[in-house]
This record gives sequence, structure tokens and C-alpha cells, in this order.
Amino acid sequence: MTKRTWLQIAVVVAICAFLFFFELGAFGLVGADEPRYAQIAREMFARHDAIVPTLNGQPWLEKPVFLYWKMMISYTFLGVADWAARVPSTFHALALVLAVFFFMRRFRPDAEMDAALITASSAAVIGFARGASTDMLLTTHFSVAMLAWWAWHQTGKKLWLGFFYVLLACGMLSKGPVAPGLAVLIIGAYALLQRDGKIFLRSLWWPGFLLFLAIALPWYIAIEVKIPQFFRIFFIEHNLERFGTNLYQHSQPFWYYLPVFLLSMIPWTIFTLVAMVRAVRSKVWRSHADEGRAPRGRGRGRLDPRRYRRAQALRLPPRSPGDIPPIGGDHSQRDRSRRAARGAPSAGVAPRPRRGRSRAREGSRLV
Repeated sequence: MTKRTWLQIAVVVAICAFLFFFELGAFGLVGADEPRYAQIAREMFARHDAIVPTLNGQPWLEKPVFLYWKMMISYTFLGVADWAARVPSTFHALALVLAVFFFMRRFRPDAEMDAALITASSAAVIGFARGASTDMLLTTHFSVAMLAWWAWHQTGKKLWLGFFYVLLACGMLSKGPVAPGLAVLIIGAYALLQRDGKIFLRSLWWPGFLLFLAIALPWYIAIEVKIPQFFRIFFIEHNLERFGTNLYQHSQPFWYYLPVFLLSMIPWTIFTLVAMVRAVRSKVWRSHADEGRAPRGRGRGRLDPRRYRRAQALRLPPRSPGDIPPIGGDHSQRDRSRRAARGAPSAGVAPRPRRGRSRAREGSRLV
């Protein structure tokens, strides 16, 4: 890597350090999830138990174990504290930003800084990066897994496909089957849009399945052995019934995630919407110009097509020095008028009062 690349990485890391790590412990754990997850990890850490999550001594089987493992590691090196429970999320957010940087550097050169900084400064990334919850872990593992899949799709290297399955396994340990489920839906939809079912079939790589099972399956087997009701509580109640029914009173309309997404991407949502509006307006103006008619002006009714065509004709390059208007504009015209009124010559400029108008008429006839 060049010095410029190292400098870019340093800038990205410094900005992420400010956005994700600065004043991480300024306030205590908030909401329902942060205190719960931090306490579960503290109890597992105190018991030296890496299998069964417990809350107040009772098994807590709503979420997998990956976040609790990361919190236990954080407690080991930083001590049991509120801000230490948030450290795993901050490091995963940093890993996501760096993954976006290197992915864009490889496949979309010269856009890596923009993509990394947009990712780091989005409202949802900042919020989840500073919270002790499973959301940032799932986001990082799933997002980087899809980047790895695209890298395999572009290069054909099985190494990227292997990373894809490994990261999906980590997502499975972070928040359950939502990670592999979303991956299947997205890749299937992409193959359908491309009208190439082989894209989906080539993604089903049996060594990748072995990697996935080797990483994700051991803990699920161990917890099922120790807590026989785990399968029913976790998979049936907290995944299938949560998704397909209103068991936990989380029902939302079908458009719910549209405003959530727009708010999550603030401030870049604003810039994107403004750019989209400008692009549409520019396309409308170009289409009207190609058709030889003017669009409706704002608050002024419809513009005169003859004036519009005349303006288009005057945009042609001058064909002789005499066609170039004086630099002074209206002031030069006013000075010539005053000199003519006094009977004085117009500063050595030969009178050509109708030259520009005739050119405009010629341009109008040409149009």
C-alpha cells in the first residue's frame, strides 16, 4: 500500500475513534436491552460459563451467545463497567467501516474514502456502535459477508466465498437465522433479476456449508443438551412466531422499514434526496430542450418558445471577433448611447446595432 492509502486509513480510524469511542461511558446503560445484555454477560463471566446465558440466575434463551462472549472478553481486559459492555459494538462498527474502505478500494477505486466516511457518519451506525446490543454485531457480520459474496461473484475466487460462509456463521451466532435467511433472499432476488439461476446455485458451495456448520453448530448443540427447551423457545417462539405472528406485539405496517431506513441514513438521506430532485429536474430540462420547447417556469407561466430557441441559438460559439459582445455589457451600451446623444464617437467601436439581432434571427430560423 502507498503512503496515501495509509494516510487515508489513519484519517478513517481517527474519525471512527471520535464518533464511536469518544465519551463512550458518559452515561449509563439505557433502555431495556443494554442493561439486560450487560448483566447476562456479567453473570456468565462470574460463573466462567460460556454456554448458558442467564439473567438473575435463570436461563435467558432469546438471543445467541456471541455478544456475551465479546462482553466477557471486554470485562476481562477492561473490568466490569457500563462502557466496557459497549466496546464490542464499537470495534465491530470500526471493522465494518474498514471493510467498506478496502472493498471499495479493490472494486471501486477512488471511492473508498467517500464510502467509508458515509458509512461511519450514518446515524444508525453511530447509534448502534455506541450501544451494548446485538444489532451492530449482526450488521457487521452480515454486511461484510455480502461484500465477500460480491467479491467472489466478480473474481470467481473461492476464498471470498469461504469468507462469506464464515461470516454468515458469525451472524448466526450473533442474532440467529436472520443472517443466512436474508442472504438467501438477497442472492435469490439478484439471480432472478439477472435471469440467471446459476448464480444462486453456484453460491451453494459444500465446503462453505461445512465451514458454516463447524462454526455455528457446536454452541447450538451444547445449549440444547444443557437446556432441552432451547429449540422451542429460541427457534419457534423468538424467530418463527416473532416473524409470522403478533406474539410479542411488534406488528408494523408493510412500509415500516422505509422511514426507518431514511432516518437511519441521516444526514446522507438529505443529500441523496436533493441530488435525486436535481437529477430529475435536469433530465426534464434536457428533454424539453431536445424537443425544442421550454418547460413551465416557476411562478411565471410558460416561457416563450421563440425566446427559448433564440437563447439556444445565441449559445453557439462566435464566428468572428465582431460577434463577441463587449465586456462591459449594459454599461458599454449606455456609454455609447450617451456619446451618440452628445454627437461623440463610440470609443472607436464601429456601430453594429443589428448584428446580434440578425444572428439571433438566423439562429432562430436554424432551430
